[in-house]
Amino acid sequence: MKSYLLVNAGVEQLTQQDLQQQYDLSSSSPAPNIIECDAPPQTLLSLATHLQTPRRLLIAINKFKTPESISFSSTTFPFTDIFTNETTFKIEVENLSGIDNRLALAKIVAGKLYNTFQSIGIDPKLDLKHPQILLVVFYSADQYFIGIDITGFELNSRPYRIFPHQSSFKGDLAYFFTRQSQFQPEKKLLVGFAKDGTLAIEAALYASHTPLFDPTSFSCQHFPSWKNLFLTPHSPQIPQLIYVFDETTQNITAIRKNSYLAKVDKFLHISKHSLDELDTKYDPHSFDTIIFHITSKDEEKINDLYYGLDYILKPLGTVLIISRPSWEFPLSSKFTLLEQKDLMKGDSIYRTWLLQKK
Repeated sequence: MKSYLLVNAGVEQLTQQDLQQQYDLSSSSPAPNIIECDAPPQTLLSLATHLQTPRRLLIAINKFKTPESISFSSTTFPFTDIFTNETTFKIEVENLSGIDNRLALAKIVAGKLYNTFQSIGIDPKLDLKHPQILLVVFYSADQYFIGIDITGFELNSRPYRIFPHQSSFKGDLAYFFTRQSQFQPEKKLLVGFAKDGTLAIEAALYASHTPLFDPTSFSCQHFPSWKNLFLTPHSPQIPQLIYVFDETTQNITAIRKNSYLAKVDKFLHISKHSLDELDTKYDPHSFDTIIFHITSKDEEKINDLYYGLDYILKPLGTVLIISRPSWEFPLSSKFTLLEQKDLMKGDSIYRTWLLQKK
């Protein structure tokens, strides 16, 4: 079954890497924000439950060059496997500028879709407020990608983030940074200035293979042909303990609550202490990987940061610094710069520096 994975810009390559390494699935990226692969329904359920980069996962209907060329055929897509007379659905147009343009395209798609429904003798109902199923039209690189969302909601908005920090980011971006740091599940990780804990939680989810979602909440439960599908009960792996610290009680409380909701609290060692206490809280050369998310109020602490990193990071260990692009980040002679990268998310740009201790 062909599928489209909708991802945020910059994480396409990591998504393809995860598909290959974790599921042995080959894939392609026919346009920005789009990953295309083939997988049976059972595997698609597993992807939606465990894969940490997608924003949406669609059963692909087809892709078209113009709105006029959009067409639907029951001979090329099994509409009766998805829709019945009782089904309610909504059409969502994404990545197309202008609300008038999106509404006009949704009307075109609805009209052609209803012609197809009529030809096969079913009559699903449009419901803009509480639809059972979401049909998504995603515009990218002068193409319209159309598919059925198997979950009905955006996967990168994690349900555990009940207590978010204003400077933090959604799950897919946090996971991307975790992997960019070269973190390995069997190695020892420290996340500093952890804020709401999203970076550490995503690392723990990755290392333990803990499910992100309960698949019984997915809209594909309404698909007639998917009603007998189920996922094999999964027992999380027990990873190396991940160490997390922040300087404020409010953030520590948020980390504890969010990690509990994500069911990875037992994999985190959470501490409240300041940056200048690194050499008293941790053993020398005890970490393989360290991640710090530096906001503007923390930039003046760079000397303390370098001192602590030199003390607790193993030789050839890596540290990822996440901050804003306008910061003139000073490079220490004790570290080698492996990579500097910018990642855009909406109106925000994050700049990262991946360093290795000499």
